[in-house]
Amino acid sequence: NRMAGFTMQEADILRKGVSKKKADILAKQRAVFVEKSIEKGVPKKTAEDVFALIDFFAGYGFNKSHGVAYAIMVYRTAWLKAHYLIQYLAALMNSGIDTEDRLKELVAECRSKSIPILPPDINKSDKLFAVETQADGSQNIRFGLLAIKNLGSKAIDEIMEERSNRPYTTFKDFQRRSGGSKVNRKSIECLIKSGAFETLGEDRVTVLREFNNQNGKAPIVDDSTTGLFGGSVGEPGASVSSCDTAGAAAMEKEAFGFFCFCSPFQQYESLLAKYNAKRVAECADCDDGSTVTVMGLLTSAKTAKSKAGHAYGKCTLEDDSRKVELMVFEYVLGQFQPCFDREGAIVLEANVRMDGDELSLTARKFIDFVTPEQAKGSKLISVTHPVLKIRMTEEQVNGEILKNVLLLTHHYPGKEHWRILYRNGTEHCLEVGNKHWVTITPALLKGLAEILGPSGVDYS
Repeated sequence: NRMAGFTMQEADILRKGVSKKKADILAKQRAVFVEKSIEKGVPKKTAEDVFALIDFFAGYGFNKSHGVAYAIMVYRTAWLKAHYLIQYLAALMNSGIDTEDRLKELVAECRSKSIPILPPDINKSDKLFAVETQADGSQNIRFGLLAIKNLGSKAIDEIMEERSNRPYTTFKDFQRRSGGSKVNRKSIECLIKSGAFETLGEDRVTVLREFNNQNGKAPIVDDSTTGLFGGSVGEPGASVSSCDTAGAAAMEKEAFGFFCFCSPFQQYESLLAKYNAKRVAECADCDDGSTVTVMGLLTSAKTAKSKAGHAYGKCTLEDDSRKVELMVFEYVLGQFQPCFDREGAIVLEANVRMDGDELSLTARKFIDFVTPEQAKGSKLISVTHPVLKIRMTEEQVNGEILKNVLLLTHHYPGKEHWRILYRNGTEHCLEVGNKHWVTITPALLKGLAEILGPSGVDYS
């Protein structure tokens, strides 16, 4: 402002170029700065030398006192991580307890260092993550109740105050004793879904069903000698785990916002080597713009159209430690759409996009889709009734043909599933998601044959 006569607004443009290290902005501002400085009576060489200092500072400028503060913090946290790793990671979890993506990364970090994370326990969990010493002297991290969704701080205080009198012995016992105003139905549902009652010998699926049957209300009869599922309330049942039960993983994701103890991705991990694929989390170590083969779960997918009228898919791809946005543009959307709304892991080729620390992926090519049955080494379940199968080339899957097929099937909604068979080096079988299921009629079969040809339709 003083040397070159810049207005404060003009000076702020230069400041942004320095702070964001924008070479194009700095290049434009150099000539303007030197010219205006000369007009203010500053020698040209002086003006050029001053701007050279500004340009050099933009490479990496840092206030010395700020640097010292960072150095001290880095030294202290590095020392804590080296000597008190479990306590340090528990503290990090508490600092990000309301950020599910951060918690997911830290849970994965604990697993990579063989530090067990203990699930929520209605009698043992504190409000925050805490280091818990076991009978054999080993130390684990107990999941904090505040990380469970819809369970506020005041509700947790009520639960912990009541259990300080005596431990909860059954879910029914908990219901009778949690009559405070802060522990509402939604809080209890999320506690159930988190598995917090499983150490009482009551799995979450059964407890949730009983709870819903009661319409969320505590039982009126004071059955103080018998638990909800039998047995004395003075003797808690053996701990159970319902992670193998259908729906448990979905419940857990609803309770935490991510898969923690019942990750469905674990059953696909052995296939990473087969496809030479990376985990979703590993893509963050790749260069911006690089191409990777990645495997993950499509946990959400929706289609939309751009302003230019081009269809695209906006998806969430995740593994057991990270989730990212996956963009699927029109030229490959046809390959991916049959995988939407299906249970399984997708293998794809994608471009890596890094915006600072923010990772996203852009799909380039569909490689394969693995169902849970295939992951376990079993074949697809055979059926005795006819199944509609349509045969397509890879070009047809990526072109207008698939769009025409989907448009036709939408006129025949129903409960019969169908499959797409196509070759991409090897034969692939894609079972279409349930929102595309149909009612098989002669008119539908005739319409498909007109689109694909008689050899493209198999109903047997």
